[in-house]
Amino acid sequence: NDTCLNMDKYSIPLIDISLFSPPYANCFDPFEVYKIELWVGEFVTTYEELRHKRKTALTSNLNADVTKNVSDQHKTELLDNILNYLSGEELWNKRIVKMLNVYFNDMFVVLEKIYKNTQKDGYCVIVVGNSAYGNLAIPTDLILGQLGQKVGFNVSEIIVARNNETSSQQHLKLEEYTEYLRESIII
Repeated sequence: NDTCLNMDKYSIPLIDISLFSPPYANCFDPFEVYKIELWVGEFVTTYEELRHKRKTALTSNLNADVTKNVSDQHKTELLDNILNYLSGEELWNKRIVKMLNVYFNDMFVVLEKIYKNTQKDGYCVIVVGNSAYGNLAIPTDLILGQLGQKVGFNVSEIIVARNNETSSQQHLKLEEYTEYLRESIII
């Protein structure tokens, strides 16, 4: 009943393997999608608790706290190029660039915490789907691989689990990037 961003608050033994699927940076709000389950399971009992969880969770949508300050520790050349490109595009919401920047910062923090708690020959396996904004596919799998390397992991493989389908209109706009519209497993 806490965010993975706070995992260092807990006494966690060294990990052999971490296998997880973080929220995708696709603007779907999991707190909205699973709101009924959160209430029925008594994970939240007030709207204030729901708002607090939404704002303190890993950022992956525009209902999260996209205004929080982040450092540049997570920046890579690929991510910088994407954020700079999107900054010049007319997006359906002007906060998308900030949301993506905070998302990758949050993921860097999570990967750093996992790395510190992973045994020397341990593994981290991430299942993630890429998204698209401003007629550009965002290669989240490649960026997370780079972030994993920045914190000390060695990326041995990125497996394309499946290709994602888009609408015919978006498919035409993203034609040269369709290979990046996928769900992948990063090892």
